[in-house]
Amino acid sequence: MKLSSINTSVWLVVTTCFVAAASASGDTLVGGTVAGEWNTTNSPYIVQSNITVATGTVLTIDPGVIVLFQPGTWIYIEGSLVAEGTTTNQILFSSDNTVKMPGDWGGIHAHSGDGVTASIVLDNCQLEYAADGFSAVCETVYSGASLLITLANTTVRSCSGRGIYLSATGSDSYTFVNAAIYLSSFAGCTICSNGGAGISCTASEGAPDSIGYYRGTINNNLIVNNAGDGIQTYATYDALPVLANNLMWGNGANGINVIGYIDVPILNNIIASNTVGITASGLTGFPSFNFNDVWGNGTNWTGDAVQYENTPGNLSVDPLCMNPAGGDFHLRSQAGRYDPTTSSWVRDNVNSPCIDAGNPASDWVNEPQPNGGRINMGPDGNTPFASKSLPWLKGVMDVVTKNFVLSWSCAPTGTYNVLYSTSPTGPWSDDLPGSQLTAGSNQTTLTYTNIVGGTQTSRFYRILCHTP
Repeated sequence: MKLSSINTSVWLVVTTCFVAAASASGDTLVGGTVAGEWNTTNSPYIVQSNITVATGTVLTIDPGVIVLFQPGTWIYIEGSLVAEGTTTNQILFSSDNTVKMPGDWGGIHAHSGDGVTASIVLDNCQLEYAADGFSAVCETVYSGASLLITLANTTVRSCSGRGIYLSATGSDSYTFVNAAIYLSSFAGCTICSNGGAGISCTASEGAPDSIGYYRGTINNNLIVNNAGDGIQTYATYDALPVLANNLMWGNGANGINVIGYIDVPILNNIIASNTVGITASGLTGFPSFNFNDVWGNGTNWTGDAVQYENTPGNLSVDPLCMNPAGGDFHLRSQAGRYDPTTSSWVRDNVNSPCIDAGNPASDWVNEPQPNGGRINMGPDGNTPFASKSLPWLKGVMDVVTKNFVLSWSCAPTGTYNVLYSTSPTGPWSDDLPGSQLTAGSNQTTLTYTNIVGGTQTSRFYRILCHTP
């Protein structure tokens, strides 16, 4: 039975599920070793017994293909899997049962061993109702092993175990024999409503100087409403993935749980409404927890992580996401917020404190104008869908009166706060704390005079508008 795939809007958590009947006329039944190309003409593909993509072979799955797994079956990747859908024509991996339940089938499992490089690409895919949704293990005994992974714009949901599990294990017997996982991309994904952790990453050392390690970043993802941790990392030595610009919301355990060694930054994330925000145990290495908004959790910081709570750049404020209950986590903005339901930009009457609040050293050039010259926290940071910043205005001081005069357009009877900075990138302070300016009913322009002394000759301003 052929079904069309659904179109998921950016950062709108999808709750719609595919419904497919078990093996109908025209289905393609598969099992055993597979390779080649799967296309929509022969879709859906019904997996009747475990399937394997062998070392040195490639399975390519075209956009719009549906792959349905009968109870307990898996797909094992020892060679290469390339599953690249499109925004409007995604690839579905799901249960073949009429009534679908978490754990109906095993999942997608990639494995790389001695002297082998395996690779997997999941882009614009949907993976649901498995045990562990996607798992990848790179381990070695005698010679090096590596795994190349691309996870992009993919939803992993409603699995009975972990959404995504990654493991790199060095040799237990030989020195300088390493296992490496390379994340070419792990971005734009939604990991939600799974029975275990949303994402779990482990890296372990075997014999001296034989290590499992990662290279890459887990960034710009939504990890929401999982029963376990949002992201869990465990390492005995060497590098885990950088964790940047993710959102962990509503997870049943920790938003982020770091165990053991870490020497990569955790930054620009929003961690909110989880049972615990950030926790760490047995912490060693060179931790860096900064420029994160950790707010509204049962407990915000616990364990070894507590010492980093007041690191410069960390916040604990409501991020003012548009509609978390409805799955829309875009940051509200007076200058403009992307609305995925209408594919348009709208203006709010408040501004999220997470706009322009990320690490000043992080790249922000992909954010739309006006962008404030600084990255937003959360999953839209440094993307074309980042909420816009209020534009700044430059006021020049009259050198005789020592006054600043600034005018701007306003709505009649609207109220305003004036923020100022000595730099166009902030930080921004309220120039009239505890008060607001009010426009007259017939007034379209306000003139703001700020009396200052000293030798300063210019200031930068932002105007916060409040809709009456």
